[in-house]
Amino acid sequence: EYAVNLNYMTQLRAGELSNFTLQKRLRHKKGYPIWVQLDVSPLWKKGEPPSAHVAVIQDITNRLEAESQLLEAVKEKDALLKEIHHRIKNNLQLISSILYIRMSQMPDGEIKDFLEQTKQKVRLIALIHERLLQTETMNQINADDYLTRLVVDLELVASSNHAVPIQFVNEIQSVELGLDKAIYCGLIINELITNSIKYAFSNTEKGIIKISFRKSGNMVQLKVEDNGKGYDYRQSYGKQSFGMQLLQVFVKQLKASLSVDTENGTAYLIKFLDFNNN
Repeated sequence: EYAVNLNYMTQLRAGELSNFTLQKRLRHKKGYPIWVQLDVSPLWKKGEPPSAHVAVIQDITNRLEAESQLLEAVKEKDALLKEIHHRIKNNLQLISSILYIRMSQMPDGEIKDFLEQTKQKVRLIALIHERLLQTETMNQINADDYLTRLVVDLELVASSNHAVPIQFVNEIQSVELGLDKAIYCGLIINELITNSIKYAFSNTEKGIIKISFRKSGNMVQLKVEDNGKGYDYRQSYGKQSFGMQLLQVFVKQLKASLSVDTENGTAYLIKFLDFNNN
């Protein structure tokens, strides 16, 4: 270490180094260990080698201890949040399993259909917490990773339960979203795709559902569109339909605007501001 310090001083004298900082563990005169920081800077005149050096030594023991305690607190908080997300995910999966068991004992009908939709909503919220467990951040999630996984699940449902082949087109950007906004975006996509699968393609040979999600500046744009018969919640099911009420609640929670175009199929466009991904 002495050789390293001597090299620093040699470079300082030669004008090759403007200054240097060194931290070192020492022993106080009373016997306990302390950490000190040495800051050395040269004094020179323009065009001449340094004529002297200024050295400042300060006790940084308390600062380093505070930083260490802060790092430990952050690690403890992250571990706690991971445990919370893990338990929430497990509890939601348990609810989903209970719904599945009950549904398996029921005949086809409106109630069974409602429970199936509820189970899917529970699953997509559980998926959020599963994704958070796999990331370094505990309050943000990548929209591309989460929403694409959700769309794939819905595509599997469509391929197994629908007589008309349905093609899914994803245009989802890699955007970091806060937990709440990610949940509501997922619920909106789930609601719109589910209803397209159920109602849009009765008179078509092939269905197409396109999902786009992008962010430009502070504006986030989510669009779900299909090439079906041009239905609209407000026209086909009434303003008080359960699906429309849910959609309005989710849009309101995002503080978003909603527009519907039924000229060529049906297209739902949701826009909301996102300043800091919260």
